[in-house]
Amino acid sequence: MIGHDAHGAHQHGVANMNISIEHGNVELELEGALANFISFEYAPKSDAEIAEVKAMATQLNAIDQLFVLPKDANCAVKNLGLASDVIEPELLGHKAHSEEHKHHHTTHGNLTMTAQWQCQTPAKLQQLEVKLFPYFPHLEHVEVQMITPNGQKSAELSRKNTVIQW
Repeated sequence: MIGHDAHGAHQHGVANMNISIEHGNVELELEGALANFISFEYAPKSDAEIAEVKAMATQLNAIDQLFVLPKDANCAVKNLGLASDVIEPELLGHKAHSEEHKHHHTTHGNLTMTAQWQCQTPAKLQQLEVKLFPYFPHLEHVEVQMITPNGQKSAELSRKNTVIQW
């Protein structure tokens, strides 16, 4: 399972998020066990499982509801992607990018979300509110690593602590 070795241990309830902020560009990568976002972690087999995957993808694609940057920073989403090692890209609402994510024999799938924003007023970029927890009840913690104009920072987000400041 190459994906597990490349990104660390597969841990239920915990997702990892990397954020980079430079010159008004915000890049985010969120990765975690698929079971943090839906009730299973394998390729969907039934119509109900396919519907659950599509609902998850719809929610994750509504990125402005999940990741809130300061309004004064005037940020706009430039790019958004979802990928899984066990789910077809089309079910996630995206075209297939490569064959590397098609490892459907895997029984413990992961999900990766990437996003980029361009902000017109970078000086106002001072925090990010993460609103994943109400939508994904199996998610308990998000371990954050950041690189910002003010340096490196790490944090742990949870239902009670949803804002990271820099």
